[in-house]
Amino acid sequence: MSTAVPTATRWRVSRARPAGVTFTRVLRAEWIKLRSVRANVLMLVGTAVGAILLGVLIAGVGGGTERALPADSVSLSLAGMDLAIIAVGALGVTLVAGEYSTKLAYVSYAAVPSRWPVLAAKALVFAAVTGVLMAAAAAMAFLGGQAVFDGPTASLTDPEVWRVVLGQAAYCVAAGLMGISLAFIFRSTAASIGILLAGLLVVPGLMNLFPDSVSEWITPYLPSSAADAFATVDPAGDLLSAQAGALVLTAWVVGLLIAAAASLRWRDA
Repeated sequence: MSTAVPTATRWRVSRARPAGVTFTRVLRAEWIKLRSVRANVLMLVGTAVGAILLGVLIAGVGGGTERALPADSVSLSLAGMDLAIIAVGALGVTLVAGEYSTKLAYVSYAAVPSRWPVLAAKALVFAAVTGVLMAAAAAMAFLGGQAVFDGPTASLTDPEVWRVVLGQAAYCVAAGLMGISLAFIFRSTAASIGILLAGLLVVPGLMNLFPDSVSEWITPYLPSSAADAFATVDPAGDLLSAQAGALVLTAWVVGLLIAAAASLRWRDA
């Protein structure tokens, strides 16, 4: 004997939604994973402190010449950020590749079957944390470098200085996001770091081996060259404008994130 279900009851049952995994919860999970691993915290803090100390040291020994300019004090004070860019990029790789090696990534995918929220949440949390920390490190490195530089110095109120300080922090964030994307694509620490370093360091140097007609067309659109366009006081004349450089670097980051999302969508766990 069957029992009819009232229409109103059927409607309420069909509209009911069990409490599931929301993007806010995925964000919170990624934040917990980032801060709960002591090595991640030490890496970020150590990178920031190292960038500050190295910048102050280089600025302290790099002044004292008759031809020193305020722009020299800025570039020397922020020299430690070059190391920070590589370190943050490598950390972005290890955050993802490490989860694949420990199988934690598969637990995340079981909880979030659509997978792309895991990538988006990890990228957002990492960008927020590293952006704030590296911006503070760049500002402190600049101020410390100006204090010890023996020559004409610059000020945070000078034109273009804020662009350079924040640009260095933005480049760190971009390198980290590219590292995260490559790790989602290749799922290997060695391969992902190797490709990241090749793209940021090796390929720009290899451009010198090509004819000028080729290198002058390609070089400005490389990630490192695009960053130099807005993260240096006096960029080279063959680089893009600061605005164009920021757009090109953003395009690199977005393109790699889309490739990583596609890899998550179509590849097996």
